[in-house]
Amino acid sequence: MKMKTKSKLFTTVLLAITLIMITNCAGLGGSSGVSSGRRGSGNASQDGPTAEEWNIPLPEPPGMIRIQGGTFMMGSPQSESGRGNDEAQHEVTVSSFLMGRYPVTVKEFREVMGYNPSYYWEGGSWGVTGEGLPVDYHDIYLPVTFLTWFDALVYCNKLSEKERLTPVYTFTGLKQHESSGSYLGLGATANWNANGYRLPTEAEWEYACRAGTTSAYYTGDTWTDDIGWYRDNTEGHKPNDTQHPMPVGRKTPNPWGLYDMHGNVDEWCWDWKMPYPDGPQTNPRGPASGDYENDDKVIRGGSIQALRTELRSADRGPSNWGTPNSASYRYGFRVVRNSN
Repeated sequence: MKMKTKSKLFTTVLLAITLIMITNCAGLGGSSGVSSGRRGSGNASQDGPTAEEWNIPLPEPPGMIRIQGGTFMMGSPQSESGRGNDEAQHEVTVSSFLMGRYPVTVKEFREVMGYNPSYYWEGGSWGVTGEGLPVDYHDIYLPVTFLTWFDALVYCNKLSEKERLTPVYTFTGLKQHESSGSYLGLGATANWNANGYRLPTEAEWEYACRAGTTSAYYTGDTWTDDIGWYRDNTEGHKPNDTQHPMPVGRKTPNPWGLYDMHGNVDEWCWDWKMPYPDGPQTNPRGPASGDYENDDKVIRGGSIQALRTELRSADRGPSNWGTPNSASYRYGFRVVRNSN
């Protein structure tokens, strides 16, 4: 009975609370702007800069890159600047897998799910992604955001079904929020042998981000603005007092061809955010269970609101911000698949 009572509470009020928290913590005024019905179901305004005026280069075609498995040191050395106390170094071995070249875009999400969940701060209020931007810009280039962890998992299952692959996830208590359309749930399990799409584990994400490097960033221990978008290099690039991520594929990819691993949007991972286990690990997937109301899932990579040190390959994301039923304009994701 206690669990049922809790579930009713969080499914009706948690998303609204999250919106308020995000607005306050980002230092932004105004309403959250949640409308009735699904977000992003209408057409965006054609006003504002065109894609050509923003000089957006066409990125490489979206697709999956094969990541050859191997062994690496996960976490960071104690000497690394900005290091968190939850980044203890330990040896990890991961099997080969496929990973998306970019974070999932609005266009890709809409084609599978039928709507756009993304909400951003535009011109003094919360609004649908791309208001004031041309349709081709926000649909093709912008990462989809304002996603719960469950939204990302549902997308993975539906994309798997669309491509006649075996879905990975099974849910407990899954439902859609009446006004936002966001998926909320009480639990999820994974079939790790399925060939469908899924979120990366935290170990897979860091292994892919590092791409064989051992430094703070995949270009070295000193940050350079050519590898990612973050708090200090997005000013002046976004019109009308806008808080939204930047187009995918505009920064230098890592040595394995993955774009936007440092910055732009935080990326959901499968694992609960708990202390690392001691000793060498093989294909770790985090703790087997957690509290879906109060515990965080891992969010990797940093966002347009992040500090440089929060973009490091070993950074494990913010605490108390990543519960599975929370959402933010900073949160996106990319997909992986087993390589076999």
